[in-house]
Amino acid sequence: MDFLTALKGVTSLGNTFADGLIKTSGFVPNLASNSSGFLNTAKNALGNFGDWLFKENNANKITNFDKLNNIFGGASVLYDAYNQQKMAKKNFDLQKQAFDFNKYLSNEELRRRANMENKLQNVWAS
Repeated sequence: MDFLTALKGVTSLGNTFADGLIKTSGFVPNLASNSSGFLNTAKNALGNFGDWLFKENNANKITNFDKLNNIFGGASVLYDAYNQQKMAKKNFDLQKQAFDFNKYLSNEELRRRANMENKLQNVWAS
């Protein structure tokens, strides 16, 4: 069984991947043959990948390497936004804790003042 047959037999996701691989690159690996066939297939695969990666688009003079760079840049932006959101939540939690602590201190101060005033009134009343 070759690589693509194994991919097609597993899941619909594998089937989609295998069909896309056949249509875009036109290379079919034959892993059941001897090692020189496998090496030639690997060499062709790397050559096809290199052609895809570095071939220029005539309209914009943009290589696929630039497109790949843009994809990784977009992924980096999404990851940074996720981390920024995580840090914002942590910052919010810290500010909430500080607010709760300050509220507790204010209530304690009010309780202490009320207690002192009650003691003072008891002293003057007696």
